[in-house]
Amino acid sequence: MKLYNYILPLFIFLLGMTSCEDDLGVGNSQGEGLTEGMVTIHLTSDKGTDIITRANECPDCNDQEAIENVMLMIFRADGTSGDSVLVNMAYQELIEDNNSVSIYMTAVEGQRLYALCNLPGDVVEELQEEAKPESYTLSQLREQVIKIDQSDGAFTGRYIMTGNTPIELEGGNLLKKDYSVCVSRLVANLNFTITFDPITAGDRFLISGVYIHNIPKGSMLLETVQSNSLEAGKDYAGKTVDKYFNLRLDSDVDSYDGSKGLWLDYSETMADTYTASFQMFENRQGGLDEENYGNQHWANLGSLNGQIDEDGKDLYKRYQQIMKRELAWGVTEGSETKDFKHATYITIHGVYQEAGTSLAQEVTYFVYLGADNYKDYNICRNHNYIYEIKIYSVDEIDTRVLSNYLDHVTVYGNFDQILDAHPNVTQALLYSPNAWKVRVANPDETPWLEVSTSARYIPNIAGQPKADAATFTLEGNGGLQYFYIHTDEFVPYQEKPGEILSPQANYPDSPYRTGTIICESGEVEEKIEIKQYAAQLVICHINYDIHTMKEVRDTFYVERVLEQKNLSWGFDHYWSLITDDLIAAGQWDGLANTRRLYEAATQGDKYDIESAYPDGIPSDIALGYAINKNRDRNGDGKITYDEIVWYLPAANEMQAVYGHSIQSGDAGDYYMDEANFNKIKLDADVTGNFHTSSPSVADPAGITPGRSYYVDMSSGKKAIGLRSRRYNVLCARRKPGFFGNPNENTGVGGSVGNNPNWNEDEEQIMDKGK
Repeated sequence: MKLYNYILPLFIFLLGMTSCEDDLGVGNSQGEGLTEGMVTIHLTSDKGTDIITRANECPDCNDQEAIENVMLMIFRADGTSGDSVLVNMAYQELIEDNNSVSIYMTAVEGQRLYALCNLPGDVVEELQEEAKPESYTLSQLREQVIKIDQSDGAFTGRYIMTGNTPIELEGGNLLKKDYSVCVSRLVANLNFTITFDPITAGDRFLISGVYIHNIPKGSMLLETVQSNSLEAGKDYAGKTVDKYFNLRLDSDVDSYDGSKGLWLDYSETMADTYTASFQMFENRQGGLDEENYGNQHWANLGSLNGQIDEDGKDLYKRYQQIMKRELAWGVTEGSETKDFKHATYITIHGVYQEAGTSLAQEVTYFVYLGADNYKDYNICRNHNYIYEIKIYSVDEIDTRVLSNYLDHVTVYGNFDQILDAHPNVTQALLYSPNAWKVRVANPDETPWLEVSTSARYIPNIAGQPKADAATFTLEGNGGLQYFYIHTDEFVPYQEKPGEILSPQANYPDSPYRTGTIICESGEVEEKIEIKQYAAQLVICHINYDIHTMKEVRDTFYVERVLEQKNLSWGFDHYWSLITDDLIAAGQWDGLANTRRLYEAATQGDKYDIESAYPDGIPSDIALGYAINKNRDRNGDGKITYDEIVWYLPAANEMQAVYGHSIQSGDAGDYYMDEANFNKIKLDADVTGNFHTSSPSVADPAGITPGRSYYVDMSSGKKAIGLRSRRYNVLCARRKPGFFGNPNENTGVGGSVGNNPNWNEDEEQIMDKGK
């Protein structure tokens, strides 16, 4: 077999972003010809030019360009120091999608305007405190960094963007009436398409996981321009003062995500084709010099120089990619040794089974990212990268392939995660050379835990047998098989908030329950431990609600994990009587809100108002995300009105969640019931703005996108924002309803029982009139 039958070809496309588009509204300039005064600044976003070299599209390349806040800073060149000094600055929140702001200017030569958009709140506060006119310099701004605590925190529903422009004067000494600044993103967009196209018909490859490694934990706010991208990595290693691309922190551990990598959610768009995407800060590690040192870097491929395959392709160029992982570990160029140990890469994990045999290999494919597939290790800000990864074979002649033969039952999946309290499904990949069985270890003790061959939950209803229905046992023959683990909701009885965090008989060491799945074949078995958080009780207590004109005291449960981030509210440019009524009446009952929004989305409203989503509620809006946390219990293949029990909280309910979740300080007026106050626990990334189910105004003509309420989880304050803005979502569960038995770790049994004062010997006959 020829050499090229063994490698993993990788096609990478880099999309540089170069052009600006101006499509903005009119500002409030006092007019041109001024020597000083208020001048309008138009902010335009650098959307770039898409370079598509294959018959595909760049998903999400040009969307999500909303500018929600902007800080303007004017610097004047200082001839004495050689630096530039701050002259004036202004900060503004942009409520509308009209990206025009005003700032006071004077007609002075040598000034430059910097626009800093969508800055995090802590950075805004830091700059407002430190940046004082006539003392703060441009060099100090160049040292400003953006740090993130979560590996996926570079994109938070809005892109941090920066740009600058010289302030040119009319006639040499007069201001223009307005100026435009083109701003560009700090982050890079990565889009992956992974296709399995085996050389040998009948080979199978199933993915068990995709991870991304070496994610920067921050970024320099302003970009440093350097012409030689091959030397980019030296700027980080040497921590030079005048030239650097990457965020410079005290150590590698502080600067980059750990070697284990971050799990990337992926989806199978068609047979043997998977897609995933990610946003990250720039990570420029440099590259190799092909022109001067090419023969040295790819010496093992020297015999291919000048050879052409049957398709007319240059074999040497084609096979350079197989060395990219090995070269990343270290290479000598002249008198210098280079390594790219901090370069970003992804790993594709799975099981490869050859046709006509029961033998299978556990395989990991390494894909180092950059502008090409063989020598560049740079991820640049404000770029869209489209990676089309094709897997043909599994031979280790390619340095990017690791494999290990399997000889017993093996199971793969993202089992380290602790599932949230709502119903869940987890995918698992199983390989066995012989017949196998998957079973719930103790179904009587954990009836909330089931398995099936369907990602969609199909209840096992008596008298209605279905092949893919959830069950406690699955069996199959040898080979590769996906199966799915289903968990029901975990809503244990609680007397007061915070109780679930205390040691109890059912979960003495942690606030979650566990169950075990056993995968066995012959004498060999593997165990999977499934963990699930309990829902947490919250009390929404309003002494006097201005909308209902009475005291409101409501109890509900809340989840703690963000499985999906940065969602729009939905219902853009949509108006109905339902959403209009909820402006006043929908401040505290999120369950009622969610069900009524469900009606507007699927059925429309009276007076022939059409449904908002006649083709189905999208899963990437707040309402769809909340509804998908519920379970189809009647087996009709959809979530119906009465099955909606997990919901999008109302504005006052989200404020109550904030009040219970703060770890220090006074909860203020955020609807705490002081007599029952205890803290609840939310994951660390539950910060920033959160959607609620409380709509605000929209116009019947659908001219504006409409508005809705959100709650800032850093302050507990609620506000009104555009429905198109991307915020996060926490879902809630009404307290009255299905509960787990408080005396058992089962999640079933209900809370219905005799009143403590019930007397079995006493009989009560109700009056006929009642």
